[in-house]
Amino acid sequence: MAPFPLERPFFQLRQQIGNLSAEPGIAEVHRLRARSQTVRSLLAALSAANPRAALRLRDQIQVVGKAAGRVRDLDVTGRIALTLRSKRFAASLDELERKIGKRRQRAAAKLVNVVSHKREFLRRALKKYRKAIAGVPASPANSPTVDPADCLLRSIEVCLGELAGGPEPEETNLHSFRLRVKHLRILLRLQSDPDPRLLTSLERARTCIGAWHDWTNLAQAVRKLLRAPCDPALLARIDLATGRKLDAALKAARSLRTLIARKNLPSSGGASQGRKAAD
Repeated sequence: MAPFPLERPFFQLRQQIGNLSAEPGIAEVHRLRARSQTVRSLLAALSAANPRAALRLRDQIQVVGKAAGRVRDLDVTGRIALTLRSKRFAASLDELERKIGKRRQRAAAKLVNVVSHKREFLRRALKKYRKAIAGVPASPANSPTVDPADCLLRSIEVCLGELAGGPEPEETNLHSFRLRVKHLRILLRLQSDPDPRLLTSLERARTCIGAWHDWTNLAQAVRKLLRAPCDPALLARIDLATGRKLDAALKAARSLRTLIARKNLPSSGGASQGRKAAD
């Protein structure tokens, strides 16, 4: 039987945890990280339906998500570094590529080890929670006491309020703002009739803030991994690009916050019967 919309992310993550490769590639790691984030957001939203099970499962998935995120960050850092290729920076970037590759290999091995140790518990817990959401509990303890769709709607309303009423986005709080944006985007995409303008603004903010985050990681990697003294021209180019990404990220974040604060956003619509969670 095909899983229902709110079940589907649990089903997808359970399948991938069971089939993770011994040497996961870029796309596989990206899917695992994205699916982990989706399920964690849903568990946060649905925790009122089964708080004890949700909290334990969310904590264990967070360990997997962090391990996958470390690999993903290295993949993205390496990809961005390739865009800077030139004869002038060849030696520095070759060294950076080698060191990122070694770190990526170690991080991927750690990810595989983490999943291996948690596989049995996670697959069992994800299956039970998925059945509970569907109203087919494996035991009375797993039966939701409230409607999961109502929990989803309340979580969306809370997140909208936090984004609209929180502090103005600045460099110092941009990371926490980005986490709320990603959480809200995941939940909205499970609704049947989310506000399209809001989704577009969320996606723009997520992309712009993510780009700034990625370039910041590259700047840190260059300063940490390359032998001193680093090429000042390479650092200057990276810092210039990072500054531009920051400007774009702040503009997108503030635009989103203004949209949420001014617009009478629909908070109903229920879970979609046809839209699946984003990978």
